[in-house]
Amino acid sequence: MAPRSAVVCDDDPLLRCVLTRVIGPIGYEVCAEAESPSEALEVIDRVHADVVVLDLALRDGRGEDLLRHLVAERPETKVVVFSSHVGDLDGLLTAGATAVVEKPDFPALEVVLGDLAHGGSLRQDLRRPVARPIPALDPPDALSLSGLEPWASFRKAAEGMLSGDAVLALDLIPTASDSGSWDHVLRTDHRLALARCAASVRRDQDRVSLSPDGVPLLLAVASHPEAPEAVFCRIREVWAREVDRGTPVGVYGHVRKGMPAGTMLDHAVEAVLFDEPTPDHPLRMI
Repeated sequence: MAPRSAVVCDDDPLLRCVLTRVIGPIGYEVCAEAESPSEALEVIDRVHADVVVLDLALRDGRGEDLLRHLVAERPETKVVVFSSHVGDLDGLLTAGATAVVEKPDFPALEVVLGDLAHGGSLRQDLRRPVARPIPALDPPDALSLSGLEPWASFRKAAEGMLSGDAVLALDLIPTASDSGSWDHVLRTDHRLALARCAASVRRDQDRVSLSPDGVPLLLAVASHPEAPEAVFCRIREVWAREVDRGTPVGVYGHVRKGMPAGTMLDHAVEAVLFDEPTPDHPLRMI
């Protein structure tokens, strides 16, 4: 069966990249991306999309208005709302949304799109978002003065993460004035300061620690209400306000079904150490 065509509408380029990688293997060819309603309408008409994955917070417009326009003008196109700004769920379904999935529940999105790809219709129980459970993780063995937990209990917590939870690894690019003396002392001290920034923005169920290599790591447990890049932005805001020395960079990945969370930890640490993001592209996904 030929892949079904899809258009991804989201104002965040990183998330559009994530969505393209997630939905490709389940029977879709992402023919185009869009960040605004006007751009979306142009590309949807051009590629005759079977499915539109739609965020509600778009540049220069509202996703709700685009939804209603598509339902009226292109009723054959299925519109799956994928947004962290879901308010009137019943209103979205009444307006014609095929399904509503709350960000960043990528596993639920895969189920919805997989059902559409292979059956052409959608089971009624998949139309509404289902709250993902918070995994029953043991509390940290202890916390440091900076709010970090020991590596052993952090690693154990990682093994209990569920599909869709996220791992964010952080590092720092030194300033030009620091680079000449950037030894293990400065590197360690700056990484610890960066880990403290991560600890300051985490929720109760999230975990923060340092890898044996000294890399700051954050586990975003049970669908952080915003994508990992938004968490990274908050960490950078705290860093700029409280430290403002060097450039924080990061690598993140979502735990996928069948993947040990420890594997994602190792991949993230390796990527941020040996394939570092750059100041122009400070965050990337693996």
